[in-house]
Amino acid sequence: MSLAPDRAQRLDCAGATVAVPVAEQPGDHIGRYTLRETIGEGGCGIVFVAEQEEPVRREVALKIIKLGMDTKEVMAWFEAERQALALMDHPNIARVFDGGATGGSQITNFRFEIHPDLDWIVMKCLEKNRARRYETANGLAQDIEAHLNNQPVTARPPSTVYRVQKLVRRNKLMVTAGAMVAMALVLGVAASTWQAVRATRAQRVQSRERQRAEQNEQKALEAQAKEAAARRQAQAQAYASEMKLAQEALAIDNLGGALELLNRHRPQRSSDLRGWEWRYLWDQCRGDPSATFPKTVANVFSLAIFADGKWLAVGEFDTGAVSISDLRTQQEAARLAGGDGFVRMAFSPIGPLLAFSCVSGGAATNRHCSIRLWDMREQRIVRELPLDGRCCGLAFSGDGRTVVTFTDTNDPRGQGQIALWRLPEGRKVAI
Repeated sequence: MSLAPDRAQRLDCAGATVAVPVAEQPGDHIGRYTLRETIGEGGCGIVFVAEQEEPVRREVALKIIKLGMDTKEVMAWFEAERQALALMDHPNIARVFDGGATGGSQITNFRFEIHPDLDWIVMKCLEKNRARRYETANGLAQDIEAHLNNQPVTARPPSTVYRVQKLVRRNKLMVTAGAMVAMALVLGVAASTWQAVRATRAQRVQSRERQRAEQNEQKALEAQAKEAAARRQAQAQAYASEMKLAQEALAIDNLGGALELLNRHRPQRSSDLRGWEWRYLWDQCRGDPSATFPKTVANVFSLAIFADGKWLAVGEFDTGAVSISDLRTQQEAARLAGGDGFVRMAFSPIGPLLAFSCVSGGAATNRHCSIRLWDMREQRIVRELPLDGRCCGLAFSGDGRTVVTFTDTNDPRGQGQIALWRLPEGRKVAI
């Protein structure tokens, strides 16, 4: 610390407390040195940054003994410090360039390198108490050698931090390598941790995406199930409605309509919705055969059945005959000649009487057409009704007392003849 010329400062040097004025200031010239700024101050001296002007220009550190402190003890301490520094040559120890006295001020010119160990060594050398000083010059040399070898010196109070600093300086390569290894380990751990964090995050993202996909799939399956259930319900409702319509069609003898409705629900590729109601209605549409004849006819032109279901008449196209069978015994009861294969037949609704058309004669000019009445009880022809041409239609009235016929008269205009016949006398009553 710099003091004005008229001020004084109490300083401690080699154990003595004295009041000294500060004379030198930045900008002053001392010999070939120009003071720039104060960089340090002790009990007996001040260190300045100075510029050496000759024989070379360079920046140095200049230590000056304070005015009034040039006692024998101080001068001895100052000289010992200068000699100790002059004997040393190390990058971390100040190197002495010059020393002397000028204008009453003792000066030492050295480089900027300053080391705390040397201060402790010098202070131990200048201890007033002999017990605290080095016992021999060899002790001083050992401390200086320890300092140069980066070993702890005995002049400095021991501490853990100080010993660690010395250890690091002695083993710079190993410490540097260890630090690099430690840094590599730290970086490796950090990188591994980061990769683990990234992997964990990626797994979480994948897990969330997988859960979202599973949820979407589940929703799609549920939607499909709901759609299928709605479709099945609609089909069941349509089935129930059409079964009701089929039942109503059968009630009014609309067999074709009932069959059409029932056939819609015969199993295809879709599921079979049919229940007992479908099979019941289907059986109602089909009915049960009351008789099956083993005899087969190649070509049947016409059929007629008696009102009580006892007799069946079959007009055969190939033979032109009329076959009458007993449905109870399933045996042929009579066989009548009809002439050609175009036989028309009808049973009377009130009695066992069969009317059938008959054509006799060979050539067209000699051909005789008529309606013959066959009595089932007497087993004989009881009446014959003459016609003007081939019979194309034949029917009884509801009371069985009238027969209506339609005859093909070979009219060029394509017109036929309708006639009414009164029974039992067989009289034509209208044309």
